[in-house]
Amino acid sequence: VDIFQVAHSARVGQQLVMGTPNHYRIANSDDLLKIACNGGARALGLEQSIGSLEEGKKADIILIDANEPDQIPIYDPLFTAANMTTGQNVSSVIIDGNIVMKERKLLSMDIEQIKANLAQRLPIIMDRFEEVMK
Repeated sequence: VDIFQVAHSARVGQQLVMGTPNHYRIANSDDLLKIACNGGARALGLEQSIGSLEEGKKADIILIDANEPDQIPIYDPLFTAANMTTGQNVSSVIIDGNIVMKERKLLSMDIEQIKANLAQRLPIIMDRFEEVMK
């Protein structure tokens, strides 16, 4: 799941339901990003250990390549992150203080093995999907 696409969908969904914001309180960019991070942690019941950068919590951080054409010019970094950024703009990922992706290269996972596992599991997944759709 692309957390940025979820934030985009939340904004568009609000506008579809409430129309163009004029007097309703529509979630701003800061709200959307907080909900994406803290809300996800709360939904999983993990808000005490993840979801925000605080002392005692796991340091999960993403770095965005702000030099990509779809990111410039940046007048408001929060607006850009909540409305224009996608997972494709993530350049590095730190999970629990460990760098797992650096400059779009996975460091701790064998991507070829992951692809092979997915290819092997696809028939099982599709069979389950077909069963659910009956």
